[in-house]
Amino acid sequence: MGNSRYISHIVCPLTSMRQWPLISIRLLPLISIGPLCVTVMGHMGFQVPDEGKGPVPLQAVSGDGTSKRGRPKLTITEDVVERRKLSKRKQNARRTGHQGSASSDVFIVAPSARLPPARYSSQIHAAHGAEPSRTDDNNDVLNMGRPEQTCGSCQARVWAAEFTGRHVGPGPKSYSICCNKGKVQLPFLSVPPLELTRLLTGDDIQAKMYFHKSRIYNTMFAFCSFGAKVDETINNGRGPYVFRVTGQVYHNIASLVPPDGRTPKFAQLYMYDGYEANEHRINFTGDKGRVDRLIVATLDAMLSHNNVLVGIFNQIRQRFSGVEHVPVRLKLFERRTSDGRFHNSQSEEDYEIENIQAANAYEFAGLAVDNDFANKRDIVVHSKTLGLQHISELHPCYMSLQYPLLFPFGEDGYRIGIKHRDVQLSDNRGHNTISMREYYAFRTHYRVGEGHALTLGGRLFLQFLVDAWCSVERTRLLWVQRNQSLIRSDLYNNVVDSFRRGDTVATDLGKRVILPSTFTGGYRYMQQNFQDSLAICKEYGHPDLFITFTCNPKWDEIEAAIQMSSSHDASVRPDIVARVFKMKLDAMIADFTKHRVMGRVLAVVYTIEFQKRGLPHAHIVLWLAEGDKITTPNDIDSVISAEIPDQLNDPVGYKAVSQFMMHGPCGSANPKCPCMKNGRCSKYYPKSYSENTVIDADGYAQYRRRDTKNTVKCGKVFLDNRHVVPYHRGLLVKYQGHINVEWCNRSLAIKYLFKYIGKGPDMATIVLEREDRQSTNLEWPSTLCVMSEVRFRDNETLPEVVRRIDPDGTMFIQWMLTNRCDELGRELTFVQFPTKF
Repeated sequence: MGNSRYISHIVCPLTSMRQWPLISIRLLPLISIGPLCVTVMGHMGFQVPDEGKGPVPLQAVSGDGTSKRGRPKLTITEDVVERRKLSKRKQNARRTGHQGSASSDVFIVAPSARLPPARYSSQIHAAHGAEPSRTDDNNDVLNMGRPEQTCGSCQARVWAAEFTGRHVGPGPKSYSICCNKGKVQLPFLSVPPLELTRLLTGDDIQAKMYFHKSRIYNTMFAFCSFGAKVDETINNGRGPYVFRVTGQVYHNIASLVPPDGRTPKFAQLYMYDGYEANEHRINFTGDKGRVDRLIVATLDAMLSHNNVLVGIFNQIRQRFSGVEHVPVRLKLFERRTSDGRFHNSQSEEDYEIENIQAANAYEFAGLAVDNDFANKRDIVVHSKTLGLQHISELHPCYMSLQYPLLFPFGEDGYRIGIKHRDVQLSDNRGHNTISMREYYAFRTHYRVGEGHALTLGGRLFLQFLVDAWCSVERTRLLWVQRNQSLIRSDLYNNVVDSFRRGDTVATDLGKRVILPSTFTGGYRYMQQNFQDSLAICKEYGHPDLFITFTCNPKWDEIEAAIQMSSSHDASVRPDIVARVFKMKLDAMIADFTKHRVMGRVLAVVYTIEFQKRGLPHAHIVLWLAEGDKITTPNDIDSVISAEIPDQLNDPVGYKAVSQFMMHGPCGSANPKCPCMKNGRCSKYYPKSYSENTVIDADGYAQYRRRDTKNTVKCGKVFLDNRHVVPYHRGLLVKYQGHINVEWCNRSLAIKYLFKYIGKGPDMATIVLEREDRQSTNLEWPSTLCVMSEVRFRDNETLPEVVRRIDPDGTMFIQWMLTNRCDELGRELTFVQFPTKF
């Protein structure tokens, strides 16, 4: 599957907010973003106090220093500034669940004189109105608490820090993460039967066996096959269980009765009586010792008594008991007549058992060819065929057929046309129905009054999440296919040359545009973000810090949510892990941008990805303002440390470094360590001792690692300063996770750095070309306009394309034409042009 991605956004405080998943570029106030550049707004008056002086009042003036429309200048006094800061602190405290004054784990910026460069990082939690300390001696830990807030619309349990936007009106807040602020309304899942509840929440031997083998038991009772290659090589016993698949994920269903000589599987097992069916199920696993017969019998009885889909197959079996050829075909309709906001159970109108008159078995097999009676998304189960039918992810039974142990009553899943809350069924306007992503986001949240068979599914829940994500991604790709598959692109001069040769059909020219830049995670999307990052680098120079922040599955917030939802552990609840990590990351970005932990930050670029074991981590790049840049070895030592703190003088720092920032043991002490490649550590540990931080000729920093005799015991090995990963003490103690801080003010690593954070998921590229394809030698015109890429549709003729497209309408050509007649822009590059025009 490669690296997956989490969704974030781009924020520009003084201009507009634009949704930008995957990579976030956050810019501080007084900063505006153009198409490819970042500049400081020139129309606002802003005064920076001199060193050693108090704060200077700000004046709201126009760009030329005069008042607008005859209004007098507005002078903001120091008292007004202090009152506004106090109000802002109270507002932030309310949003994070704190009452009264801001607590110690909220960053406070004092209104005192400007500090020397790179000293803001010394104290993360300065007192109100006091100058921040110059030492990293604060021991406060950020704790978001338990998810004790309840969404006012869907009753989901959430954290206060997950609230976004503004709350208007009386009543409790509605959150966007669970129900899109009340737009999504769905019926709750029923409480599972007692037999399943005991297996999900018990602590006996059978419950433990069911937890570890829930995927095997579900496969035994599933109606359809799970079409994907499950990669089990990653589960080598060294860490928590990971469910990873490669290839396309799909569900297939076979006929009611297996062909002659074939072993019954999946839905065909429901055409046999209980004992015989269970024997086939146990034999189907391939290892009779892996399953418990009592659990199999219990689950079979439970589903026969409660599951609607099992009841449909039981009707067919009981009606034609003892008949060799079952003369029916089962149709599970895709359309529903009930309102999906209130009903998710099937009725007799949602399926049909159609009798078929046939002379022999061969006629039954031939019935599979006739699909005229079915909707394209209807599931048609024939009597006896060799083929498999693909089930559409838009069918309401798509998930319940595959996961009968997660949906023991056979409830309907996502379907097209579920309206938003308070929208009439007759309202056919666009953007008023629930999307597939919104549906699954609603289902994965914990609610007190709802059945929890889904979220307590353990390892089966991991498979469900992967399946759901693939379904969402496939619908996005389907939208691109249906809306943009007719669009082709080619160079303008190629279109003109083809038109001059006499070609008139557009389908014979150009290439298809499959994934546009708006598709999250696509090649053009990643390239666009990469170019934007380089544009910011061009405007602000080399970045100063590169920070890697990794999630800690043992955070108190995660363990509290796991305990509240009665889940087993964090390894089977990646949704909770991702939510807590996102809150912590948002708090860290706020520390950088608003609270000046590392100094005044001009811009931030970060991306979130998931490690092969499923833990999310973020790569963050910071640009510091002039005067706060880290340029000397002393500046580096004031921010970054690569030494073990003294256990007696700093027990809190020693504990944090021991838990999160020690590399290894590797090398001869542990040759099987994952970092070992060809007998050596791929991360070049252990490092060498160094009395001082040194910047070499290539611009790389060799951090100070003195032989202080402080050690950390890892297993049977004692590790010293040579095994410490560089860190910042204040961030490490506050966030209690692996936070690697690196100084990156060097030009040789710029391009690699942004390609690394914007590399996207792992993928393979295949190019197919015809052997008889002949290369064409074209004589390129001397002008740049004909090299512009144009887009056209298959049904257009080339004369229409030539007449419609203006070769001088591109941004690059217009930039050149503007410089021809306007001297003001001739001193600006193409990237700098939007800052003035």
